[in-house]
Order: sequence, then structure tokens, then C-alpha cells
Amino acid sequence: MTARRYRRIRLVIPFLLGAVLVAVARQDESERAITADKKITFYRARAGGPSTYPAHARLGLAYLQKFRETGKSKYYEQGIRCLRQSLSYQQNFEALLGLAVGLSERHFFKEALPYAEEALAAMPSDLEAAGALFDIRLALGNATDAEKGLNVMSGAKAGFQSLSRLAALREYRGDLVGAFDAMTRARDDASLTLPKATLAWAEVRLGSLHLAQGDAAKAREAYGRALAIEPGYFYATEHLAEWHAAQGQWQEAEALFRKLLKSHPAPQYRVAQAETLCQQGKLRAATSERAKAVAELRQTVRDGSQDSFRLLALLLLERKESAAAGLHWAEQDWKVRQDVLTADTLAWAYHCNGHETEALRLSERALASGAKHPALLIHGGLIRCQSGRQAEGRLLLAQALAGWPAFGPHDRTLEASAHKTLARH
Repeated sequence: MTARRYRRIRLVIPFLLGAVLVAVARQDESERAITADKKITFYRARAGGPSTYPAHARLGLAYLQKFRETGKSKYYEQGIRCLRQSLSYQQNFEALLGLAVGLSERHFFKEALPYAEEALAAMPSDLEAAGALFDIRLALGNATDAEKGLNVMSGAKAGFQSLSRLAALREYRGDLVGAFDAMTRARDDASLTLPKATLAWAEVRLGSLHLAQGDAAKAREAYGRALAIEPGYFYATEHLAEWHAAQGQWQEAEALFRKLLKSHPAPQYRVAQAETLCQQGKLRAATSERAKAVAELRQTVRDGSQDSFRLLALLLLERKESAAAGLHWAEQDWKVRQDVLTADTLAWAYHCNGHETEALRLSERALASGAKHPALLIHGGLIRCQSGRQAEGRLLLAQALAGWPAFGPHDRTLEASAHKTLARH
């Protein structure tokens, strides 16, 4: 599993590992040293007719690697096209797994599912294929089948692939202590067998779990270890920037987000940068950055990405004049996947648009999963207070606020709303 992509939307802590993390665990350091450009040149020269289907598959994987390094959609599209071309010539494991991972990366989970199933059927003992299928099932809200597959993985080998997924499943169900234990064992396994980037990724995940349990100091230590292992690692830098923001250290956070925007110009970093500017009284610059983030998210949607739906929805829901558009994108996200966070986001969108019956129904579905993420609890608490279920709503708000350091702009907005609601009722 590669250390990339929990690049993800930091406005909520994800329960899902992210299927693309599967892609690099099997590579050794010498293979990782070969750049995407060199691979593209090598395999493009060898890709031709039906007999060259392996070259098409590896060319597709190289383009996806280039996409992850640059964030440019054209490389993603070329990668998916090459993988499909390979399959049109010959069914093969590399292309099947590549499509499962690549499609998942942009949240085409329903389309990715059959490719992951076929990949695992082609190589039943392959832990990476099993892991990709686990990720997709969990993203689609099918925790039961995801757990069944995980049990098979764990029975075959209790290593990084299975332990990191076990951590994700436990976090999904609100068992933070169990998630931390599994992720610690995954980290220890990675330190013995996997590339440095994967070990650094594991340290950042441990930091996130420290935060979820309210221990900001240990989270900071974990991010430091990740950066010592992989200097300049953007995923650790991202979390460290949010750590500074959560401490009210806005100048330090701004400097780190500026650094991230230079190397990885992602909309979620621009959203966070807008908040750091706003908190320092730089309102004009903050408004400009937020507008740029919304425009960039809309462009990624026009480019065919589905992984922007949730962040775009949450941003638009922050303002009354754009709440209807926020509901639209929350509904689009629901069509793609039906996991806990999607149900919660759609519930919140209904609430922001005054549809309290629908909001309560979906909030109950989200909380029935057992997930304990504070943002989910605050959404649920505010929805219940608005629906006349004051005692239940106040209890959820109190649970969410107990020992929780708010991370991310949306989290901090929710925290303020929760405190106001508790003071008022």
C-alpha cells in the first residue's frame, strides 16, 4: 500500500483507507526509484497490438502514477484508457487491479467493484486484490461483506495489508482503541518489510488516531516521525498544518498550507488556507482563496472526478445562498456510495435546506453504524435539537465535544455551533 492518498478531504477524518493505497506496497525501493516518466517512455514504445496487452496495462499504471505525482487529470484519463485497452485485448490481473484501484481513487466505487471482484477471482491469494475489494465495499457502506473479506485476508496473513484495513474497519465502527492497536501493529510490520513512504503513511494514520482520542501531543510526535522518515512528505505536512491550526497557530499553519499549494495545488488545501487568512484578519485574501477553491472543485467535477462531491457539498452548505447547490452535490455523492459519511453529509444537507424529516432519517442511519466521529455526532445533535429531540441532541453534542480538538475548517465551525446550541438550550 502506498503512502499517498489519504490526500483526501481533511474536512472530515475518513474511515476508509483509500483504495489507491494498494498500489505500491508490493514495490521495492529500486522499483519505486524508476520515475513515472521513464516507465511511460518504456512501455509506450512497447504498446501495440493484442499481444502487447501487458505493456498497455503497465503503461496505464505508469500514467496513474504520474497523475498522483502531478494531480493533472489528463494523466488519469490516459491511465484508465490504457488499462481498458489492455483488457480489450486480454483479461489480465494487472489491468483488473489497476482499474479497481484507479476508479476507486476518483470514487467510481460502483464501477470499480466488478474489477476488484474479477481481480481477486483471478488471483484468490493476492492480498492487494483482497484489500482493494475491502476498500470498495467499505466505501459503498457494505461493512458486513468488507469484514468477511478481511477475515479471509487475516487468516492468510496478519500483516500490513490486513492490519491497516482492520484499523479502518474498527475506526469506522467507533472502536478507536482497537483501531489504534491494529494500526500500531500495521506500522511495525511496515517498518520491517515495506518502503519508507508506506511507513511514513502509517505514522500519519497513527497521528490521526491519537487526535481522534484527544491526544494532540502524541499526534504531533507521530507527524514528526513521518517527516523524519520521508522529509517533505505532503501527507504529513498536511496533517501538521491542521495541527497548528487546531492550536490557533495560524501563521505556522498558513506557511505550511502555502508550501502544500506549491507542490500539490489541491482545493482542500486552498479551503484550509482561506481559513488561516480569515483567522488573521486577512478577509479579502481569504474570500479570494475560498472562491478559487469552489471554482477548482467545480472544475474537477466537470473533468469527471467524483471524489470532489462531498467537499464541494460541505463548502456550499456553509452559506444559505448556496445551500440548495450543496444539497445537489450531497445527493450526487449519495448516488456514488452509501457509506456512513455520505449518509451524514446528505442528512446535514437536508438540514441546511430545512428538510428536517429527511435529515433525521439519514442521521439515524449514519449513527446506527456505531461510528463515533465527532463531526457526525455534532451533525446528528444539531439535527435532533432542531427536530424537537432536545435531550437526545444535547447528549450527542456533549459526547462530540468531550476532549475533541477540532481539526479542519468545517470541524471548527461545527464546534462553535455545538457550543452555542448547548448554551442556548
